[in-house]
Amino acid sequence: RRCCRRRRVSLHAQVVAGGAECAEAMSQRAERNALQLAVLGLGGTIDKDYPRTTMGYAFEIDEPAAIRVLTVAQVEGWRCESVCKKDSTEITTEDRESLVMSIRRAPDRRIV
Repeated sequence: RRCCRRRRVSLHAQVVAGGAECAEAMSQRAERNALQLAVLGLGGTIDKDYPRTTMGYAFEIDEPAAIRVLTVAQVEGWRCESVCKKDSTEITTEDRESLVMSIRRAPDRRIV
């Protein structure tokens, strides 16, 4: 009987250890499959849209162009975030600080 108990305990320890290894492998796999690329936009030239109603004389900042580009290119594992929607001549110190904070809290491996 003691032999059976030891064997059960030993078998249980192997299952627990195996489960921990499995959980670690799953965590690593999830990390690899996590978003790899973050595109942080401030607006600017690439996001400008020239509305037809004003005959192209005025512009407004539209949705990030990176969304369209990455979608058409069928890139996987990305996200796009607008930090602000301003022309580069209108960017303030506060906007730059917001960009820095967005970069610091981004879990992504690559940031554009």
